[in-house]
Amino acid sequence: MASSEFWQQRAPVFLQIPGHEMLRADGHYIIGSGEPWRWQFAGGATEFTRETFENLARSSAFEIAPTDTTDLLVAWLEAIRKEQINFHSNMTAEEVPDDGSKGLHYVLGTIDRVCEASAILCRRLANRALQTEFEEKQRNDPKNWSQLRQQFEAFKAIKKLTTGVHERIPVALVKRVIAEEHGIKPEEVTEKQIRLAVAGLLRDYPAITLIPEPQTEQASAPSPPSGSVVNEIQRRKTLLTDYKAATGNPSNKRIYEAKNSGLHKPEFYKWLNGTLPTSSAPAVNFERFLKDKKPPKPRN
Repeated sequence: MASSEFWQQRAPVFLQIPGHEMLRADGHYIIGSGEPWRWQFAGGATEFTRETFENLARSSAFEIAPTDTTDLLVAWLEAIRKEQINFHSNMTAEEVPDDGSKGLHYVLGTIDRVCEASAILCRRLANRALQTEFEEKQRNDPKNWSQLRQQFEAFKAIKKLTTGVHERIPVALVKRVIAEEHGIKPEEVTEKQIRLAVAGLLRDYPAITLIPEPQTEQASAPSPPSGSVVNEIQRRKTLLTDYKAATGNPSNKRIYEAKNSGLHKPEFYKWLNGTLPTSSAPAVNFERFLKDKKPPKPRN
């Protein structure tokens, strides 16, 4: 059935037809035939008025006509008659054949001001549709569900999230978009920014799996020790950070592969994690390189 908004908008249209007050529908029904009423228009309405009404009536009946309907105009007029809107019938007639056989008995009826009656029918249909929509809304409101319904719906939602299709989004893509938006480098994007960006997608994509970036070499290095060497590790990290800031933020790989850094990969990570002695020649030379802030030179 059409929505309440449809019927509310349709009702006044019938009353906007020029000369609508002049149009009526006369009908008759053959008693005992089981056939629908037969209708014809009467009154002083023009052909334009009749045709405009028929068009509106048929398009309206399309929303309510029974499945066995063969004529939408008849279906609309029958709906008005059954609602008893501007309809009156208090006469019967008999057709007597010339041969003296049994004649047909008719019931006669009229729908006065059929355009007005159509507008009233539309308003009634709007009220019924509105009530149906309200009841449907109440049924679908979780606060009106039984405890069992609430628990079952929660179970289905969790099952869908765990077994359903997950959208897969690379972390690298999220970082790149955030970096472009804020005018920063992807490596400067924080975990909090990533979480907030992904959270904004959850309304439309409730199941999301983040694809992590390939493990960096630094991440695979040994974890820094605890205790008295922590301060020394922090000093070295600060020294390395200052160097990167002054030389265009080169990667660790570019640094330990540079011919002027004085370290190779194993020694670099030993130095970074505090296991390469500060007084050793490789550590002294590497720290001198960092303090001089000379860009790394690729090995030939």
